[in-house]
Amino acid sequence: MPKFVLILKDTVIVVAIVAVILVGIELALRLVAPQRFSTEFVDGLTLGMEDAEIGHLNNPNAIAKVSGPEYAVTYEISSQGFRDQNTYAPMAADGKFRILLVGDSFTFGVGEDYDNIWPVLLEYSLVDEGQDVELVKAGVPGFDTQQEAQNIARLAPEFHPDLVILGFVTHDLFTNRAKSSTGSDAGNVLSAMKSDKKSNFHLVVLAKRFALSLDQLYLRLYFSSARRAYFETPPSELLLSQLKVTQDLMQQAKDNCDLAGCKLAVVSIPQQSQVLASRLLEDAGIDPDYIDEQMAEFASQTGFFWIDTLDMFAQRNDELGQDLFFRLDGHLNKAGNAELADYLTPIVSDLINETR
Repeated sequence: MPKFVLILKDTVIVVAIVAVILVGIELALRLVAPQRFSTEFVDGLTLGMEDAEIGHLNNPNAIAKVSGPEYAVTYEISSQGFRDQNTYAPMAADGKFRILLVGDSFTFGVGEDYDNIWPVLLEYSLVDEGQDVELVKAGVPGFDTQQEAQNIARLAPEFHPDLVILGFVTHDLFTNRAKSSTGSDAGNVLSAMKSDKKSNFHLVVLAKRFALSLDQLYLRLYFSSARRAYFETPPSELLLSQLKVTQDLMQQAKDNCDLAGCKLAVVSIPQQSQVLASRLLEDAGIDPDYIDEQMAEFASQTGFFWIDTLDMFAQRNDELGQDLFFRLDGHLNKAGNAELADYLTPIVSDLINETR
């Protein structure tokens, strides 16, 4: 038998053995440790519903059970469309300070049980500090800054808050547009809760999780993508353009608060990539703080509060020696939610005292 035929035969055997091993691992993962998200809608109500003006909103009374490689959680939406266990009258009770909390999936609390998310922990902490306060928890997964400004205009006249807190995440800046399209956008609610939707292979997702668990590789992958342009120094034209769009949208949010007779504060929540970059990245061409610095200056000039949390997250990540975000999913984990609530408690307490 010719030598090349023997080599070919051996190669086919090796490839077949490797394929069988990989298929076996894939099947074992699917049975024992699934690496994909699955969603069950209780009573058939999807978590999101279409809205002609904003695009989509939380679906009142919906319950969704979501499980995946990093967490399993149940989301319950109240009859008023909030991930909140309280029901709110149009006006707060006498003497009670009401905060309307708007934002996207980070404010909604994707990935964690209700009692572990930072809006709930913040409310508990403020009450423990002696503040007679209630937080209307109106985060909606998939929202951008335009939709958050619109949600303030929708909810503030109905619930009459004393203070609005807008949860801003830098990824909103990537997609913000001066004018948001309307129509069917309810799918964003679920897509914002799922990660690695491109692969159906559990083994591929597991490999990606392993790669993202390595800090330097995580940074290399992130800043080799198109998103590098949003953190480059000197700032790229794309970054400057999107900063202007985002500032205009924040102005709309501020104007909507002014019309409703309430104050506006923005909590800036970083991405995992920014936290790692501020600790580990040695690249003079990247500035993870630039967006917050520019937005904080704009807030000061415009007359609303900007609360930057990047330094806190970087410091606490080092001190605790553990992640504060889900590496694959990207949202705050239980520890991250707790750290954010602890950090915000004295700041928001001071805002309450100033606003009363």
